[in-house]
Amino acid sequence: MRYVYPRASFRAGLALCLTALSGLHAPHIVAADLDDVTRQAAARVAQTTKAEQAVAGLDEQTRQITAEYRQLMMEAEQLKAYNQLVAQQVQNQKGEIQRLEQSVRNSEGLEQKLLPIVTDMISSLETFVSLDKPFLQDERQSKVAELYDSLEDPSESLAITLQRVIDAYQAEIAYGRNLQSWRQSLTTGGSQREVDMLRVGRLTLMYRSLDRKEIGLWQPGTKEWQTLDVNQWNRAFDQANKIARKQAAPDLVTVPVFTVSSVNGKEGIQP
Repeated sequence: MRYVYPRASFRAGLALCLTALSGLHAPHIVAADLDDVTRQAAARVAQTTKAEQAVAGLDEQTRQITAEYRQLMMEAEQLKAYNQLVAQQVQNQKGEIQRLEQSVRNSEGLEQKLLPIVTDMISSLETFVSLDKPFLQDERQSKVAELYDSLEDPSESLAITLQRVIDAYQAEIAYGRNLQSWRQSLTTGGSQREVDMLRVGRLTLMYRSLDRKEIGLWQPGTKEWQTLDVNQWNRAFDQANKIARKQAAPDLVTVPVFTVSSVNGKEGIQP
């Protein structure tokens, strides 16, 4: 005996089976979709991170290039200013060269005109030293001899010799403005001995024996040494001597000076 299911019951059963099958496989399908989405999202994040890193690298490179460009521009400006300064210096030097060349052209024959003048200056200095008070005679006469040698030396220019002559005159002028003290060998009264010398400008030239028992003053008229009263002048000699040796502060000092009387024309010692 065959049993025939009704059509409606068959359809209901089929629907029930499909529902059961659908409920059995649905979680696996959803899980597969989520894994794929996750992988895609991770890939997109990785791409985004890589892109951001690339952009950051380009940004850093851009900053470095910009800094190098600014440094080069600053160096270029400095080089431009330096070149302008050098150009101005070169221009000034050209002008100076032109002036020097003009001076050389204008000075043709100047040495021939100066030579007798320089010679007369040296001769006058020699005469002055010989007639002056006898202090540092060897040193001063040696300077005059050196000036004559420079004048006769063909390797020395006249300009150099003239400068040396001027320096010698200035040194002589300075002797009249300062005090000086030194020790030397001096011959007086037929005997030679070591004495302390004292020069006060060109007014006074004195000596004192090392035992402090004799003081002498140079007399320009007779060109001889004249002894002085030791008790009167020892203290003044000490004071001036300390000032000359920078052992005391500058101060007024009393020293003997030879003067010529306007009445009888005779020399006399005045304090």
